[in-house]
Amino acid sequence: MSDAWIENDLSRAAADANPDLFRNANLRRTRDLLLPKLVSGEVDVEQVDVGDSGA
Repeated sequence: MSDAWIENDLSRAAADANPDLFRNANLRRTRDLLLPKLVSGEVDVEQVDVGDSGA
């Protein structure tokens, strides 16, 4: 049994117990994937209209 499988299984169990844990983990993975690409210029966001986020 691989460690990744165990980690995914535990992540699902934790997400069932607290959906915010899954949401936070998903946001961290998304950040970790996109941030280096944004900083390096690999992903161009110059033409993106963010508008009013409501925050």
